[in-house]
Amino acid sequence: SHPDPGNLFQNINLEAARLNVSPNPIKVTRDFERVQARLREMTPALTMAQIDRGYGDGTTAGSGTASGRYSGNVAFPSLRMRRYNVGNTLVLNVPSNWREFSGQSDVTFAPEGAYGSQGITHGVMLGVSQSQYQNFRTASDAFVRALMQNNSYLRQQSGTRPEYIGSASGYSYSLAGRSNITGRDEEVTVYTAQMRDGRILYLITVVPGAESYQYENAFRNILDSVRF
Repeated sequence: SHPDPGNLFQNINLEAARLNVSPNPIKVTRDFERVQARLREMTPALTMAQIDRGYGDGTTAGSGTASGRYSGNVAFPSLRMRRYNVGNTLVLNVPSNWREFSGQSDVTFAPEGAYGSQGITHGVMLGVSQSQYQNFRTASDAFVRALMQNNSYLRQQSGTRPEYIGSASGYSYSLAGRSNITGRDEEVTVYTAQMRDGRILYLITVVPGAESYQYENAFRNILDSVRF
């Protein structure tokens, strides 16, 4: 316990002496080995900020957001859209008042006041993830599970749903939680689709829950506009 009452070391030794520990403990069991094997199969977990800044295993989603400052007054998405090319991979439409932060083939879009050193509070992250799973649904589930593991404030709100990114079929996952950046309830939706080379294309929308209805059309227009 803290602060140290003055006899912390002695108390720990006293408690340890009372423990009934087998002199020949079983250290490795079949269940333990199965857990180890399961953990080795899982994809590395990334935080939302890491995804936004472009970390790890090909799952980049832009860079440069750390130069921004967060604001409590973020402009709503413009009704005017502009075309954006993501390398040679795909094209999509985004609100004209959003900035882009590009990686090699991945990108983050966010309005002023919605990006900074911890990631974004409003906007979209788009990227590609390499998975060791052959089954697309399993790979999508693993990606979202890893995302939630490293963003412990997020919880899945409903079952996985069939969804489209542009003309590509995939899945959507609705997540929510209290944002570490704003201290407000946040809604995060993860969309996945499978690319021709087997990699997972993900598109993640982020918005405070109280403002979600003002972003619905913008997010839907972005999703519908994606062309590979």
